[in-house]
Amino acid sequence: MTTSFFHPDWGALNLPQLAAMVPDEEIKIIDNWHHWFRQETVIQSLKHFKPDVLAISNSTAADTNRVLEMVEKIRTTNSDIRMIAGGQAASVRYKDFLDVGFETVVMGEGEYSFKDIIERMKKGECDFSDIPGLSFKKAGEYTITTPRPLLKTIDNLPFPAWHLMPQLRSNFFKGMHASVIESSRGCPYTCDFCAVQSFWKRSYRKKSNERIIEELKYLKTRLGCGQVYFIDDSFALNVKEYTELFEMMIRKNLTVKGFSQIRPDTVANNPEMIELAARAGFWGFLVGFDSYNEDELKMVHKSGGTDINNKASEILRKNGIGIFGVHMFGMPGIGLNGFKKTFKMGMRNSDTFRMSRFSLIPGTPLFSTMLQQNKVDEAPGRYVPYSHKIKTDKNRERKTNLLYVWYEFKSLLGLKAIAKFIKSRGISRKLQFRAYITATRYVLYLGLRKIGIEIL
Repeated sequence: MTTSFFHPDWGALNLPQLAAMVPDEEIKIIDNWHHWFRQETVIQSLKHFKPDVLAISNSTAADTNRVLEMVEKIRTTNSDIRMIAGGQAASVRYKDFLDVGFETVVMGEGEYSFKDIIERMKKGECDFSDIPGLSFKKAGEYTITTPRPLLKTIDNLPFPAWHLMPQLRSNFFKGMHASVIESSRGCPYTCDFCAVQSFWKRSYRKKSNERIIEELKYLKTRLGCGQVYFIDDSFALNVKEYTELFEMMIRKNLTVKGFSQIRPDTVANNPEMIELAARAGFWGFLVGFDSYNEDELKMVHKSGGTDINNKASEILRKNGIGIFGVHMFGMPGIGLNGFKKTFKMGMRNSDTFRMSRFSLIPGTPLFSTMLQQNKVDEAPGRYVPYSHKIKTDKNRERKTNLLYVWYEFKSLLGLKAIAKFIKSRGISRKLQFRAYITATRYVLYLGLRKIGIEIL
């Protein structure tokens, strides 16, 4: 959805990682995360490739209804195809996936579950009851097998099948190709609105520096990728190891144009590590500032606030690193005027100011709490990102919607925003320019959907 509009050169990693688990099979990957297309493109690909198995990874709750609609169409012309689903969203809404015809849904970490399923299917088997980490229907009843333990180490996973992915050109650095890598998985923090900690059960596992260096070398020398997105859930939490990693990248001449998402306190508390990251080639970070109101953050069990956010921004700018600042609009426990401070400070501290409408994500602790209190309200629009909201009266909802649109307008077309863009230079200007392109694409996307034209 919105992030993929901003980073269309940021390909998926889950698909090539899963493909690498079954290297002897003939596989076609359709990475539709960042492309503009009609869903019939997927159906046409099935006609030409004629696969035995269709496996869909649905990680984002905003895309789930779209995926289910597409599968209903697929079933009308491919009634015999065997289908597997997986990903964060599919793990939570497994019943919906099984109801539209998926044979099984992988619950949680999927590499070895996927491998086991494919091996059974090759033998013509339909009984997966002894494979851990799955859900399926048996005699009309939903069944969940024994949970699969999380991998103790992710070093042992094979290299992703990057060669099956389309080669993407960087949108930020002329003449470069871009790819994606995973250096760690999970997050140990307790932010109760975040799907990451729910899906990975607050685990955190990092690849060894030697393994990361091997992957970077492969991407840079074999595939010619000079820009690399580190797709970690929370980057550089292990300060000692990442400091050593950046030193190794510099020493081995494996510097790349790196980008990842990082916590503001990780930056604020480790200026020396950030300086090394810049020397290793990191040009930008998506920073989860979220709010400048400490009480607001405490309500969702996240640390941070004004001092940490300001310091993080100062350190990044000192090192010439661009800031994609993410903020939450409408977080619980604060009045409609409470966002003013976050907007003012966030605009100042970000090169790209990103404002997400706060919503409840299925599977998170906050969603479960609100559900128990009968406070979950689902927006009627199927294509609104993260459509579950906290129930409120119609008058407040109307005011909230108007304020959200107003702040979005100010962040892009307000006098201060325009003046900031005119004065900007270097990577800051590239990030701000990309924000205008993203907004234009996204508004067009929503507008065409309103009148029934399917583009994505």
